[in-house]
Amino acid sequence: MKIVLSAIIAATAMLSVPAKASDAFVTQVGDGNAFSVVQVGSNRTGTKAQPLMQSGRNNVLRIDQTGSDNAVGLQRGLQVGDANIATFAQTGSGNRADFLQEGDRNRIAMIQDGNANVFDAVQRGNANSISGFQSGNGNFASVTQGGSGHVAAFSQTGMNNSITIRQN
Repeated sequence: MKIVLSAIIAATAMLSVPAKASDAFVTQVGDGNAFSVVQVGSNRTGTKAQPLMQSGRNNVLRIDQTGSDNAVGLQRGLQVGDANIATFAQTGSGNRADFLQEGDRNRIAMIQDGNANVFDAVQRGNANSISGFQSGNGNFASVTQGGSGHVAAFSQTGMNNSITIRQN
């Protein structure tokens, strides 16, 4: 088990990684940022080369993963700005979630239950919100929001569903 956490300037972190072969990498810059991860099984959060990053004030990142080979932030895991919140819950195997939030007061709440589900989100602007649920196997969701005040909500159940949402 490997855990790497670098916290710069008054950041709070809580890690609970009870499984062998689970990794969690995060960097926090700013005041009042919070990070928590619970991983049961062999799961990954960020990478050594590309850790999850929070920069700004009062950002919150919560990750709960159960199963094997689930990952958050392997390709992209970044919150820049103030009061952004990202929450991920993944159960099963091979689920992936990548995200980028730039601006203030953006929100992501994502639940994936099943196997090989993929979620990718990009939010640039202020007060944008994404709420998603995927249950089943092989589902794909991509949400891109630019500007301010956008809301995207979706739910997919079954196998091999795909949704793409773009709002500017």
